[in-house]
Amino acid sequence: MNHYDQWRVAVVDDDQALADLIREGLEAEGYQTATFASAATFLQYIRQHGLPHLALVDLGLPDMDGFALSSRLKALGDVPIIFISGHKETDIVVKGLLQYAEDYVRKPFDMRELTARIYRVLSRIPNLPDLQSRITCIDDWLAIDFGQSVLYAGKRTFPLTPIEANILHILLRSADQTVPARVLLSRVWPGQNIYEDTLRVHMHRLRRKVEPNPRRPQYILTARGVGYCFTLAERAQVTTPASPRTPAEDPPAKPAR
Repeated sequence: MNHYDQWRVAVVDDDQALADLIREGLEAEGYQTATFASAATFLQYIRQHGLPHLALVDLGLPDMDGFALSSRLKALGDVPIIFISGHKETDIVVKGLLQYAEDYVRKPFDMRELTARIYRVLSRIPNLPDLQSRITCIDDWLAIDFGQSVLYAGKRTFPLTPIEANILHILLRSADQTVPARVLLSRVWPGQNIYEDTLRVHMHRLRRKVEPNPRRPQYILTARGVGYCFTLAERAQVTTPASPRTPAEDPPAKPAR
């Protein structure tokens, strides 16, 4: 199995012994792993450090239902989730898989099975290693703070709605590749019967925040009849600024090539 030392996995479970066991097993495979005993500490971590590449979430957290935490997480970006839970009721498993998660693992489980499931999920989801940094800096015009749902464009700061954050996160994860509209619809609105007209409305609103001139987009391009592409061509690679920006600060300078 490949070692993914650039992948960050969050384990949210109040069973400290189990969380430590999972962390040790994942670190042995090469993953960067952080554990959290509550939803509150996990969400605080995200605000300070950015999104993980994958989250393992227990449904029985002390301060928040696992589904509620997953909803909060999905409002920040399209982070893949695997539930780890002692619940065996079919209705709970089905709800988790349809609305939030890529997979559902029942406790107790074999660590080898869990690492195999994590590998399967991450191996089929494209990702830029630095996308989960505190601030994703595209160039001297555009930067995104997914943990705070904030976008910096030129001298302006915009809040991102949950739908806009998800769309932008998915497009950036597949930068310079066209993402079919059907993929965006299925990931942003899982299990819902949403038409492409709705997607176009949200894309229009997102471009008004992202683009210097929304009528002539430079970042989010339309592949007619197929989908959308976030282009990084001839721009600086996605990097992390030396220090986190705040809304009062100027946009980060473009890194030297």
